Amino acid sequence: MKFFRETTKGHVVCLGENTLLSFPNQKPLKNRLHIVLSQDVNHNYDGVINVHTFEEFLQKIKQYSQDDDVYVIGGASIYRQTLPYVDKVLLTKVNADGNAELFFPNLDEDENFECIEENPPMMDGQGNTEMPEGPMDDMGGDQPDMMDGASEENPYNGNFDAGVDADEQTDPKKFIQQLTGKLSQSLRAYNEQQPQPDTDLNKYVAGMITR
Repeated sequence: MKFFRETTKGHVVCLGENTLLSFPNQKPLKNRLHIVLSQDVNHNYDGVINVHTFEEFLQKIKQYSQDDDVYVIGGASIYRQTLPYVDKVLLTKVNADGNAELFFPNLDEDENFECIEENPPMMDGQGNTEMPEGPMDDMGGDQPDMMDGASEENPYNGNFDAGVDADEQTDPKKFIQQLTGKLSQSLRAYNEQQPQPDTDLNKYVAGMITR
């Protein structure tokens, strides 16, 4: 999330209507210009550039890419349609499915793409012990409180890792799967406390994890 936030902040993001509606309060992200594609000409949203054909979508991308960085941020159909037109893909691989139903194409099997830079793998939480601002801060919502047992020095040292067997922590795949499941449970519990039950935070985060 931190990488996504810092990379796209202050730039142009392109997305489909369903992705916009999956954000909390169905509002665009802060500090970004949004180009939103909806096939329904009657669907127009405040605070974004509304387009209604894929051709117009590409035209806007070309227009704004002359002076700024433009990022395609989903969903699955938008990724699939725009992939032939991009010159670079910033991809995070996660050793868990997050209960997602759709996945980004495997570019390792695509001869049109070549990996030019790769970072070493890391366990979740490595390299960043501060509480992240987003995605909720980016979207104008309130952040949830730190988990029980957490502290300012280590906000992740709470109930998130409770119940993970020590023996299974030696298996990275099982360990990450358990952590992902607990994150989904925490987000579902948080959603139930929100005034707008149609806001699906879990869907947004799971989608970002698998992209």
